[in-house]
Amino acid sequence: GRSTMSLGGWGDGLGKMLSKGAFNVGYALYKTRIGHQFHAAACSDGSAAPHSVQSDIPLIPGVHITVVPMLADNYCYLLVDSATKKCLAVDPADAAAVLAAVEAEGLDLLGILTTHTHWDHSGGNEAIKQKLPGVKVYGGKLESIPGLTDAVGEGDTFLFPPRAGGAEPKIVVQVWEAPCHTVGHVMYVVNTQQKTP
Repeated sequence: GRSTMSLGGWGDGLGKMLSKGAFNVGYALYKTRIGHQFHAAACSDGSAAPHSVQSDIPLIPGVHITVVPMLADNYCYLLVDSATKKCLAVDPADAAAVLAAVEAEGLDLLGILTTHTHWDHSGGNEAIKQKLPGVKVYGGKLESIPGLTDAVGEGDTFLFPPRAGGAEPKIVVQVWEAPCHTVGHVMYVVNTQQKTP
């Protein structure tokens, strides 16, 4: 048989400690502007084919989700009201890919729903705000979300599309705090807007 060498006891612990230490150093850098530079280098310039095909998923009558592939293995989700052509973008890490999808569908991007601060979720916020200054950026009140305009927390809700847009809102977006992946991570729960009699 094949023999394996084990460092045993302290040696195995040292290997785990070094591995964990390397992760911690890498993770600490990832959250800085240096990490943002690495993220920016991974974003689309429009010349490469995406890792998968953009697709639409019906949600309720008149509302669909456009799945936008980005980066090497990530996605942004556009929540689209078909009648008004207004949309929200969930975690638009790659601004160029998201803005291209918005333009291709002829949409009006009203807001960004950011789940947490990591660049592969929030990395496109500021570039989108530069191109579309009126866009609201929602994010957890305990996170440092790039471009944040509206800090949200457990139980906060808002209507989409907003009544000011002229159409009756079809959905309610509710915020749930989910402090697992990051301390201030939030989820956006989408429900149908109940009509009042």
